[in-house]
Amino acid sequence: MRWLRLSRPTSIAGRLTAFSAAFVAGAILVASVILWFIVAGVVREQIDQRLDTQIEGVRSSLTVSENGQLTMSSQLDGPPFDRPNSGWYWQVRSETSTLSSRSLERRALKPSGRQADWRDLASARPRPGETEDGNGRGLYTRTLSTRIDGQLVQITASAPEAVLTDPAFRSLMWLVPAMALLGITLLIGTYLQVRFGLKPLKRLTTDIAEVSAGNRSTLPEGEVEELKPVATEINRLIALNERRLEEARIHFANMAHGLKTPVASLTLGLNDDNDANGG
Repeated sequence: MRWLRLSRPTSIAGRLTAFSAAFVAGAILVASVILWFIVAGVVREQIDQRLDTQIEGVRSSLTVSENGQLTMSSQLDGPPFDRPNSGWYWQVRSETSTLSSRSLERRALKPSGRQADWRDLASARPRPGETEDGNGRGLYTRTLSTRIDGQLVQITASAPEAVLTDPAFRSLMWLVPAMALLGITLLIGTYLQVRFGLKPLKRLTTDIAEVSAGNRSTLPEGEVEELKPVATEINRLIALNERRLEEARIHFANMAHGLKTPVASLTLGLNDDNDANGG
């Protein structure tokens, strides 16, 4: 507690500047976090749209052959789903068949999240999840549970988790310097604002010193509305003190006049030269 008391600024300017610095730092930190989440959300939305488009393309090309096997009417291994080990994969699984993209190289994706249930079938929308590929790389997945000719099918499309985080972290490379520059600008502006705002107080202090030195009798009203009542009250106090001093002078003058005759009579009485009997 003693350290806190010693660390507090003792001047109004110091307190205002310290408070503004803390407020600006907190505001910039909160704004940076919010902007980071906004960038991450925008990137995630774009990835979701890309994966959902791939899922919809795969779903629309799926058919069931006469022997109950899933087949595709067209190939959907366009970039980046054609690059092996890229993390961009798609996979179709049913009770009888498994189909996958060229980039997956006939491997299988691990199940991500919870198992499909009636809620997924009813929503008819892909659900997000996380899994890993054979290289231990983290994957962000979108999985759609649907029915193709009566068969329950799960269609999964994945992207590397890095495509979600890297753009957000790259944005921080620009965000942090920009926020730091903004913070420095705000602090400089706050410092100048405090200096300009406290000038009337310094002028009032100078005027009070001139009144004390006898260079002026009263304080000027000033141009700042907040300080006009202060100047008025100080001028009223000065006028009150002057009236009391004047009343004191008159009182002492009256006392001196009242004591003059008795003192003179006493002086005459004590003077032997003024003895009428001569002895």
